[in-house]
Amino acid sequence: MEPTLRDCKGKTTLLLGILHELGVKADAVLVNSSAGDLISGRLPMLNVFDHVLVRAELNGKTYWLDGTRSGDGSLDAIDVPEFSWGLPIVTSAKLVAINPPPLTVPDTEVAVSIDATQGVFAPATFKVERILRSDTARATNTVLAKLSPAQLQQTQTGFWKQTYDYVTPKETKFTFDRKKAELRLTMSGEAKLEWKDNWFYVPNSNLAYEPDFERTSGINRDAPFALAYPNYEVSHVEIRFPPGFSPSQPKIPAPVRETLAGVEYSRTVKLENNMLTLDRAERTILPEIAYKDAQAAAGRLKALANDDVYLRVPSGYQMTEGDRKVRISEKPASAQSFIDRGLLLLDAGKTDEAIADFDEAVKLDPQNSYAWANRGIAHAWKNDGKEAPDLAKASELDPDNPVVPRGRAVAAEMRGDFPTAIKEYTVAIEKDPSNTFAYMHRASSYYAAGEPQKALADTDELLKKGQKSANVRLLRANILRARRTTSELSGRRSF
Repeated sequence: MEPTLRDCKGKTTLLLGILHELGVKADAVLVNSSAGDLISGRLPMLNVFDHVLVRAELNGKTYWLDGTRSGDGSLDAIDVPEFSWGLPIVTSAKLVAINPPPLTVPDTEVAVSIDATQGVFAPATFKVERILRSDTARATNTVLAKLSPAQLQQTQTGFWKQTYDYVTPKETKFTFDRKKAELRLTMSGEAKLEWKDNWFYVPNSNLAYEPDFERTSGINRDAPFALAYPNYEVSHVEIRFPPGFSPSQPKIPAPVRETLAGVEYSRTVKLENNMLTLDRAERTILPEIAYKDAQAAAGRLKALANDDVYLRVPSGYQMTEGDRKVRISEKPASAQSFIDRGLLLLDAGKTDEAIADFDEAVKLDPQNSYAWANRGIAHAWKNDGKEAPDLAKASELDPDNPVVPRGRAVAAEMRGDFPTAIKEYTVAIEKDPSNTFAYMHRASSYYAAGEPQKALADTDELLKKGQKSANVRLLRANILRARRTTSELSGRRSF
């Protein structure tokens, strides 16, 4: 909290009188409220001082008291002020350093909890708590306490919306502990996680900054750099995802624990059992750093600043029902987005609506082979005999398009032509070995064609690829049951 300079002399005199009556050793100390770090390098002059404090000693500890302050709840909650130098009003006075030590308790603490278990694209539950301490807490509380209920709601909602723009705040609250000088701001709401090109930035994961330590040649070119001191920020983030999210993630950044340019940096990230946990801290331990030290740290600071934490939607991610509802409700703006929504509609059994989206994709991008191929496979599912021209056009545009043989296989499967379906699904697998749809339907076609051993081999491959859905298990159970029944029948004796 900034000191109020008016009447500082009178209030200091009163404070000294009270302390002396109580038997507390105390002196007045002159300071400069805005440029204290320059005092030691100047000639002694009374007019360099514009404020006065009280230095009190109690039980072997020094306290710096300001008679113009308000809102302090206890002596231990009063921080050492940042005046750099002061001149005690005593006999044979000499300048004394007035510098706070590095913080041992964070002055800013943030905890974020996101529950995205209903789907990465579906609305997620978002909760956050932000703790401010010391003078920042006092000043913020003073402002918030003066607002009307409507203004308070608007201010808190605006702050959280600006901080996390993908969140719709629903409930906000703040509490202030005067004795601890601690302000807690909380918010709960609903988040639509921003997956830009299927990548999501993990909130509060950033470290360091991109430095600009270059100076033009001349006087004081190698002067030290001042830091935001004292400063100590910590963050804790937890995000819960649907089953199957953890595999296939890009490399999680390695743990960080190092000191650069007067600041301690630390960060750990874990992604286990579909839950991400991140802990991050930045603590300034020096008020300034030498020019050469700043230059030496510049490269690493920039590297850390560019090493934010991002997560990716896995290529084999199975959308939840919540995901599908959200993605289907979104209005496509490009050929690719029409294709994406068309595939979701197809999965939902809305074949005609899917064909309508593929129609739009073809109009927007007639050279897109996937637009033609997916419209062909939709017609194959509809079993209306219109798939052939679309699949032929897709193959003409891109002979390696793996959707084309899948479309031909679906058409054959719908007609009951399982040998042809098996042949086309095999081609599709050769073009795209990661496609589990082709494995599943080839297994079904093998089973229908009376080749249970080959069908089982395909279900084994699906299980290896992590596809453990009810459909896979049911098909496998039916194959095993049928094989066991056949074996029992062949082993019976006739009488």
